[in-house]
Amino acid sequence: MTATLRRLLQNQTPKKKTLLLDHISDAYNLLSIKYGKGLHFVIPGATNDLKLDSILGLDQHIVQVVTKWTRMNPPAILDPIIMTLSKFYLEPMCLDPDPDQNGVKSDQRIPLVRPINTINNKAFRHIREIKVRRFAHSGICKLQEWFKNQTWEKMYNAESAHEKADFFSKNANEHTK
Repeated sequence: MTATLRRLLQNQTPKKKTLLLDHISDAYNLLSIKYGKGLHFVIPGATNDLKLDSILGLDQHIVQVVTKWTRMNPPAILDPIIMTLSKFYLEPMCLDPDPDQNGVKSDQRIPLVRPINTINNKAFRHIREIKVRRFAHSGICKLQEWFKNQTWEKMYNAESAHEKADFFSKNANEHTK
């Protein structure tokens, strides 16, 4: 199985990326159903430009712990570490490449994640910025009036949840200005 994953990662085409993400999703779901509670995952590796949203969306406990650039020019996180055990690990460090190596100098840094111990007990913290858009009282009154007068036919006739959300968002924004 490791050789198959390695081959998929070497020459990433859109189809191979989809196959890899499907494989990870299937393996995660199969193992989760079979072993249930107490099963944890650590998925390290070079992902290049692979979009990780579908992996991170498998479970609320799956977290990408590397948040600092692993490549400096141009800046990118090429070596994420995805895990369900992030609360048991320190914040990752990105180490510079070893300067004593012979050959071409690397521009990639190496992510290092250490477990929490009694000496270095600093847990990894997730910091997020929450933006709040304040509503004027007049805007709330206009939105309330729109709710009362709305027939909702267009929203009910929309095919997908995206279309329904789009309809709601556009109309709500128009009536709160």
